[in-house]
Amino acid sequence: MLTITDEAASLIHSLTREVDGASGSGLRFTIDAHHGSLSMALAPGASPGDAVVHFGETRVFVSPTAAERLATRTLQASRSAERSSFFLT
Repeated sequence: MLTITDEAASLIHSLTREVDGASGSGLRFTIDAHHGSLSMALAPGASPGDAVVHFGETRVFVSPTAAERLATRTLQASRSAERSSFFLT
């Protein structure tokens, strides 16, 4: 299953608090049906069938179609004064 670094969990937690403050919200990974590309977006909660990765209070939702692609990956993040970004390794 997807691994999440401390920095990525901290960034997800900050983003979900800024957007809606809901305690069940998180970052959701899906596969775009048209293009087959991996996408992510903030979500108010898990969708049916999603795997939920917990890291403290931080939640990441992984759709069934994205789970296989992310099974051995690590979600990382970097922050600077200008921007923040996520990347997979």
